[in-house]
Amino acid sequence: MGQPSLDAAVARIAAIPEYQEAFRKAFGSAPDARNLARAIAAYERSQVAYDSPFDHFIAGERGAIDAAAQRGWELFNTRARCNKCHALSENKRDTTNFTDNDFHNIGVMIVRHDVVGLAKQARQLLASGDAAAIDRAAIQD
Repeated sequence: MGQPSLDAAVARIAAIPEYQEAFRKAFGSAPDARNLARAIAAYERSQVAYDSPFDHFIAGERGAIDAAAQRGWELFNTRARCNKCHALSENKRDTTNFTDNDFHNIGVMIVRHDVVGLAKQARQLLASGDAAAIDRAAIQD
């Protein structure tokens, strides 16, 4: 059986009185796909713990993660080259957000052709710190 459509998911959420009230309070309207995406984005931005076993490992506790995770970390930093885009280079060990806030062509097909323009727009929005504008850009068609 396939996954439910976005419309069906929004309809299920829109039928819950608590969500109707919360969406009206937060967005001034009933739940819809656009505001559901905004709500999820806001929630995800709030998920910052900084006390995971990995955080302890990075802080120097070698036994904080198991051997398999340590092998994964080694792969991340060597052959897989994940650290080349995810801000964990030899010069910068910031594991806070795992991003260097730069754009990288990793060979994934692009649908839009103005990649440079979109990248410039994204950089400006990130620099502005305007979370609502960032959300709008992230979910635009």
